[in-house]
Amino acid sequence: MTTDNGRSSTELRIWIPYLLLLVLLVASGVTAFLSSHSPGSMTGPEGVAVFNVPDLAPASSTLAGQPIDGVSCPTGSQEVVKYHIHVHVAVYVNGRMVRLPAGIGITKPALKLTTPSGTFYDVGSHDCIYWLHTHVADGIIHVEAPAKAGFTLGQFFDVRVHRHVERCRLECE
Repeated sequence: MTTDNGRSSTELRIWIPYLLLLVLLVASGVTAFLSSHSPGSMTGPEGVAVFNVPDLAPASSTLAGQPIDGVSCPTGSQEVVKYHIHVHVAVYVNGRMVRLPAGIGITKPALKLTTPSGTFYDVGSHDCIYWLHTHVADGIIHVEAPAKAGFTLGQFFDVRVHRHVERCRLECE
């Protein structure tokens, strides 16, 4: 059997899988693009979505130095990192998303590096940074410790809460 232009229907059928593959590739690319650009979010300096929702609480990083719940705070020049992982945490309160704020575990004055995709908080060489900290309000907790260890979300929140309680003891009374 031949078609009007002289090609057999068998020759045309050979191209069908290639056409289907092309359609699937285009569709998956469009889907990936749309999902990475969801409403109410932007991609932050670490390449992770930063949602336009309220922070869970302030970072409250005003005190420096003392270990909190087994988590130390070495200065930038003393920092030894042999265990470095990133953990993403999404927090919902009463069914609504809230963000972990940028700068948890980073002492003041924090260095604020402004990039086209947002602000990245870091620490100077003479200030300290806790082994568990956030640089951006994207939900990424940085674990940067001198040795591999099992850290808990409770320890991370203790760094934030303890610092807030201590600041309030000093400033709120």
